[in-house]
Amino acid sequence: MVKLRLGFVSLLALSVLAGCGSGSGHPGKLDGAAGAGGSAVDTAVGSDTRDARDLQAQDASMGGAGGSRRLDAPIPFDVGAGAGGAGVGGQSGSGGLGSGGSTSSGDLDGGKGIGSGGRGIDSAAGFGGGFGSGGLDGGRLDRASESGGGLDGGGFDGSLDGDGGANCVVMQVAASRVPADVLLLLDRSASMNYSIAQDCNCTSTAGSPVCADLSSCTARWPALTAAVDTTLTASTAIHWGLKLFASPTGDSCFVNAGVEVPISAASVPIIQSQMASVSPANDTPTAAAVAAAATYLKTVADVNSKAILLATDGEPNCAGGKATTADVAGAVAAIAAAKGAGFLVYVIGIGPSVFNLDSFARAGGTGDYYPATSPQDLTNALKAITTAVATCSFTLTTVPPDASNVAVYLDKSLVPEDASNGWSFGANNQTVVFAGSYCAAIASGAASNVQALFGCLGAGAPPVLP
Repeated sequence: MVKLRLGFVSLLALSVLAGCGSGSGHPGKLDGAAGAGGSAVDTAVGSDTRDARDLQAQDASMGGAGGSRRLDAPIPFDVGAGAGGAGVGGQSGSGGLGSGGSTSSGDLDGGKGIGSGGRGIDSAAGFGGGFGSGGLDGGRLDRASESGGGLDGGGFDGSLDGDGGANCVVMQVAASRVPADVLLLLDRSASMNYSIAQDCNCTSTAGSPVCADLSSCTARWPALTAAVDTTLTASTAIHWGLKLFASPTGDSCFVNAGVEVPISAASVPIIQSQMASVSPANDTPTAAAVAAAATYLKTVADVNSKAILLATDGEPNCAGGKATTADVAGAVAAIAAAKGAGFLVYVIGIGPSVFNLDSFARAGGTGDYYPATSPQDLTNALKAITTAVATCSFTLTTVPPDASNVAVYLDKSLVPEDASNGWSFGANNQTVVFAGSYCAAIASGAASNVQALFGCLGAGAPPVLP
C-alpha cells in the first residue's frame, strides 16, 4: 500500500507547488507597524465545518516589531516580528490546489475549506479538491459535492475515508523481463562440412565423399551459422555466450578452459563475428566440451537461470584423448553432471546420422533432442529451445509496500494470483513469475507487457487497465 500522509504542513506545501487553478481570496496586507498582532487562531486544523469562522485569526499579518502570536491548538506557532511580504492564509484556487488567491486580512481560513474549488481528494472525479476560496479547512477531503477540476482529473481508486483505507492511493509500476543465460556449445568437427541432408560434402574441396547433387546442397556449418544469427537477433530475453569444440587452437581433441565469447547482454555481434571467422576441423570431444561449459557457467555470478544448448552432428569420440575412441558414456555422464549443477542441456542433432542424442537430452533434463536435416529445421529447433529457455519471470521497478495488495496485469488484463496458472512471487517480492497459459503466451511472444498496481486494502483491482 502506498501511503500519503497529508498534515498541516504538507497541505501548505501542496497549495504552493501544485498551481492548478485561479484563486480567490480576500485582499491581504502586511501591517508593518510594531505590535499590530492580533488574536490567536483558536480552532484546530481538521474541522469538518464549512463555515467562514472555522480557522479565524483576527489579524494574522506580520507586524514590524510586534510580539509573537501562536496557534492555540495544539503547538505554539510564532508569527514573530518581521517586515514585508504577504501573510499565510487564503492561498487557494477555485479549480484545485491552486496558485491563486491572496492573504486574507484576518483569516487564515478565509471561508470554506478544502473542496470549494473542486471535488475532494480521491473522490469519484479526481485527485483534486483545492484549498477552497481561501482556507485550509472546512470540507472533508473526500467530498464530491463541489465543482471544478482536481489535480489529476481521473482520480485514483477508492476514497481517503472509504474502503481503501485512510490516506491511500494506488501506484502503477512497470516490470522488466528477467533474462536467461544460455551458452551455445557448438560442434565444429570436420564433418560439419557435410551436407545437412546427407553424409557427403557439398564441395570437392571439402574432401570426399562428394554429394551427387550439388545444386541444392547446404553444408551444416553455414546452415548453423545462419540459423544462430537469426535466433540471436530475435531473442532479446536471453543473454548468450559461445563455446566451440574442438577448440579452434590445439590438437584434434583439444578443449580449452573458458569460452570463446562470455555470456553478456552485448555478446550477440561478437558471437556472430566469431562463428563467421572459424571453419570446421578436427574431432568431437563432446564430454570434455560439456564439462568445460558447466565449469564456466558456475563462474557466471548473476541470478539468471542458466542452460547449455548443444548442437552436434555426430557420435562423440576422444575418450582418453584419442580421436579413434568413441565416448558416448563419457558425454552422457558429463551432461548429467551439468544438469546436476543446475544447468539444463538442450540438444540439436544436425544431419541424418546422429547417434544417442535422445540419451543426451534426457540426461540433460530436456526430453528428446531436436533433429535438423534442413536449414529450416535448424531455425525451428533454435526457436523452440529459446522459447523454452526464456523465463516467465519479471522484476518490478519498485518493491511493493504491501505484498498482500498487489495486482498484476499482462497486456493490461488482470492475471489471477495462482502459482499453477497465473502469477506468484519469485525469490523475492520484487519478482513475479507467470505460469500455465500466461507463461505460454509470454514464451510464444503473444503477450509481453507486464504491469502491477500496488493497491489499497479492501479495494478491488480493475479487470483491465486503461
